[in-house]
Amino acid sequence: MREIRILHTADLHLDCLLGGLPYERRVERRAEIFAGLRRVVQLAGDHRVDALLVVGDLFDLDCLSRETVAQVSALFRSAGLPILLVPGNHDPGEDPRSPYREDVFPPNCHVFGGDEFTAFSPVEGLTVHGLPFLAAARRRRQLRDFARRFPPTPGEGFRVVAHHGAYSGFTLPEGDYAPVLPQDLVDTQAHYVALGHHHNWRDVTPRGGPPACYPGSPVRLDWSNLPERKALLVRFKPGAPAAEVEPLVLEDRPYLEIEFNPATAPLEDLIAELEAVADEQAMVRVVLEGTVPGDGLVHPDRLEAAYRGRFFHLKVEDRTRPAPSDRPQSTITGLFLARLAQRLEGLPEDAPDREALNLATKYGLAALRGEDLR
Repeated sequence: MREIRILHTADLHLDCLLGGLPYERRVERRAEIFAGLRRVVQLAGDHRVDALLVVGDLFDLDCLSRETVAQVSALFRSAGLPILLVPGNHDPGEDPRSPYREDVFPPNCHVFGGDEFTAFSPVEGLTVHGLPFLAAARRRRQLRDFARRFPPTPGEGFRVVAHHGAYSGFTLPEGDYAPVLPQDLVDTQAHYVALGHHHNWRDVTPRGGPPACYPGSPVRLDWSNLPERKALLVRFKPGAPAAEVEPLVLEDRPYLEIEFNPATAPLEDLIAELEAVADEQAMVRVVLEGTVPGDGLVHPDRLEAAYRGRFFHLKVEDRTRPAPSDRPQSTITGLFLARLAQRLEGLPEDAPDREALNLATKYGLAALRGEDLR
């Protein structure tokens, strides 16, 4: 048996919404995400892998165009190697809009379907078990007792299990989706578990179990994707009990985040930090935090306008809260603050009205000071 290689990627989210970016930047960034897929395919060729494995969310169906599907199909056709596709929760095969329901991919592509794991051998000596996203089973531990349900066979060769699901212990906005526990990974009796769903590279290899990794998105999708972008080169050597995993770094536009508290530092410090990192290629987010006195309002729109053109995109998020006021209620300002404080009192931290009331406080104070809020 010879050495077998695969390249593992996931979560490209082609044509994703990219909310928060202006239209022209969205168009550019979507093109860069597709270029990221092209780089992954190029890497597969450069490293002479036997197969490319995409473990979910290649597409984002909410905004997916027919043109993008056609471009992906042409790219895969030109790759000249087997490409294995696992539909994820953002591009489920059961969705009527899904391109996986149509005959649009070239013969070298295999799409995992059905409502249970199926096996596919892209090359002699390697078997990949894959399962598409199933909405009805999103809370089910799909890898539990895997080897009991799908016992290894003599002719299987190296076993890879491909699964798009959330590793237990990682907090996600939607909660546990197709949850994966460490024991579930051990249960696979695989040589490698190829995972998708988390957008940053994570090695979740369990003690006593096979190598198990999330490659992360090849291109940054938002500011939660600050670490380096990677694709995973996986080697299966004859006689080895487990695969070897080599992360390959992918170039991408830099994303930077700056946290600033206007209550503890003058605005000049923030300006100096922005000047120090000024880069026309960078996506930058400034997060304003802290409890700020009434005269400490920072105008996000003005700050963004002042640096337009200095960055690819600058986003200022104002998470500050007005400090309690000691002004007497006999003044207009004191009465204004007292009324808003009454409305804020007792509101849960995550109440939708709290953010609006905090914003009303800050801008109300600015208006009372005679500031131009345009």
